[in-house]
Amino acid sequence: MRFLSRLTPAVAALLMSLGVVSPASACSEFGEMLQATLDRLVPACPSAACAEAFPAPAFAPVAPAAGDAACRKPGLGALLRAMAETLKADGFVLLGEIHDNSAHHALRAGLVAHLATAKPSAAKPAVGAAVVFEQFSADQQSALEAFAAMPAPRTAADLMGKLAWDKSPWSKMADYAPLFDAAVASGAAIHAGDPGRAAMRQSAREGAGGLSPDEQVRLGLATPLDPALDAASLAEIEGSHCGLLPKSAFPGMAFAQRYRDASLARALISAARGGGAILIAGNGHVRRDRGVPWYLDRLATGRPVLVVTFGEAEAGRADAAYAAPRAPSGQAAADWVVLAPKAERNSDPCEDMRAAFKSMKAPAQGPGNAAPAAPAPSSAPAQ
Repeated sequence: MRFLSRLTPAVAALLMSLGVVSPASACSEFGEMLQATLDRLVPACPSAACAEAFPAPAFAPVAPAAGDAACRKPGLGALLRAMAETLKADGFVLLGEIHDNSAHHALRAGLVAHLATAKPSAAKPAVGAAVVFEQFSADQQSALEAFAAMPAPRTAADLMGKLAWDKSPWSKMADYAPLFDAAVASGAAIHAGDPGRAAMRQSAREGAGGLSPDEQVRLGLATPLDPALDAASLAEIEGSHCGLLPKSAFPGMAFAQRYRDASLARALISAARGGGAILIAGNGHVRRDRGVPWYLDRLATGRPVLVVTFGEAEAGRADAAYAAPRAPSGQAAADWVVLAPKAERNSDPCEDMRAAFKSMKAPAQGPGNAAPAAPAPSSAPAQ
């Protein structure tokens, strides 16, 4: 596939182990290409013959099944099966990210490509799933429709051209091209998830009062968050903005976050047409306790939701669950954690934010052309 040429050897090796392409080296003794990656999923396991050939990131469920032997804990294969089963049930698979980590985008490209190319007896959904992107906003819907109307074969370059991707602030965050390649190649319908800049500004300025009662019900915003969850959201927003905004701005920003999460949930429901839908969004949006799943539980009751958080590996940590977001109660707010190498970034992300504030005429702009305030530091786990 074209997107393999853009990847580091480690990520390309991961995609080979996913079955997207065939590995060139000897790992056939394990019977399945996935085994090369599975050998690296539980770091406590003894190193296998292919461990160095396939230096893949770690994939782990937040709560492994009780009684699993040390080297039998579910890994990548189990994640792929869980994703496929969720989509077959017309459910929702939420894939998080830290926005500036290109490895996260490449890894999710592998997951999407595998689901699209796997044999029906393995992990392919019965009906193709739609893909909803936080990075695309409602005011770009006509561009997405123009892309869908193009004669086949369509390419990711066509998609990025229709969206004027090179002019989007998102394009400066990291390399999303492998993910777009995989989504387009899968043939999935591609949808915008973000409500758009004007709607986000209004939600931050007017709060729930800016929405009609019917719209509040349609989005699931008529029901307030638990006070502990509301307080946690406020604290996270305040902590991620480096003291550059007054406290008076945070309640409006917290509601705008709720509005975006609710809009992403509604977009997923609208996009799913019997084959489920996949969401591509920041980790803060996919968290189960107060993000998009909170709204899906109310707006699409009974349909399965699978939450996969993408984090960054820390030296000396042998587990993956440490990277899972936690509710105020301490309960994990994700079902799976995928750990990738850390992105290279400024050691002081607040320095980047201060520079961004100086260069912005209106501090109310965010990385997706829709956030109510300047972007949080790119290393913040909420992204």
